[in-house]
Amino acid sequence: DGRADEPAGNVTGDEKSDDKSAARKVAELKWAKGVAQDFLEATFDWRIEQAEALIDASLKKSFQKGGENSLREWLNNTLCIRMYHDAVIESEELAPDQDEASFKGKLKAGEGAQARSIAFSLRVAKDAETGKWRVSFVHIKD
Repeated sequence: DGRADEPAGNVTGDEKSDDKSAARKVAELKWAKGVAQDFLEATFDWRIEQAEALIDASLKKSFQKGGENSLREWLNNTLCIRMYHDAVIESEELAPDQDEASFKGKLKAGEGAQARSIAFSLRVAKDAETGKWRVSFVHIKD
């Protein structure tokens, strides 16, 4: 493999690059997850304006067809009004090109005998122009 002449314990340039790449991947996924969690927490707390601010332009545009307030109504009717109070992320994955992250899990509502949960899937994409992570897809599995 071309490393036979290298003394034990030395780190090659390729290994350093792999370490940097792995560290960057961890950092990107952590940041994307933070955006996903902030989005969900904003909806749990009825802070719709803050949730809207974390949604990417393409998702906002897809709601414009339904009218000026369709995104706000969807957030209210799909997330806020159902009284979710916690999101448990069960799986997370960063795309190979590191510009999109996928999160799947359960939204929880109610307490004790009234407790219920529902599956969700959420994607967060990095905006090509700004480099900011924004929510690009939300699916609640009723």
